[in-house]
Amino acid sequence: MSADFFSDIKVGPKGRCERWDREFAERQVRGDIAGPDERTLFRFEDDGDRPDLAKLATAYAGKPAPSELGPTYVALEHDLWTEYMDERLPGASHMSSNYASLVAIDRAVAIPRGVHLLGGHAVRRVKHDELAEFVRDWRFLLMATGGAKAIAATCGAWMDRGYFDVDELADFVDEIGELAEAAIRLDAELLLVGYPAP
Repeated sequence: MSADFFSDIKVGPKGRCERWDREFAERQVRGDIAGPDERTLFRFEDDGDRPDLAKLATAYAGKPAPSELGPTYVALEHDLWTEYMDERLPGASHMSSNYASLVAIDRAVAIPRGVHLLGGHAVRRVKHDELAEFVRDWRFLLMATGGAKAIAATCGAWMDRGYFDVDELADFVDEIGELAEAAIRLDAELLLVGYPAP
């Protein structure tokens, strides 16, 4: 029986995004990712804030990562989740089974292309001065992979096929770049997080 996961992309002011990034980072579980030979494991527990994505991209040569992903998520207590939801930060959410969709996108598509989406983590705060680079990287990823629907289809291997809707995930993928651009216009920040349903 698969578990339900949520992926959130939120736009908010610095203080609020910084607070939730800190809360979530303390509660995240970061699993390993299988290399393209399906034997090598890349570990994220001791990599600090940002793994060597260029090295990983060279290893994968643009191929999607195998579906043997270690568990990666933010473990939220119900009370903290309720407080987070009460913030009502604008943005988008997606529900999936087996893995948070943002984690799957990060590990199946972004990391093999050398793009820093979550960088092997389950949460990322994109500061305002990082947003322009984030948008450039995201546009590159869309072009390199064939677009939102291709990214969504690649992530299907990580999802429970009985619940997976490629068009629904593709819509969520499109919102990642749109919300990053909105954060630039609003002089705000972006918060990305994946977590199991409390």
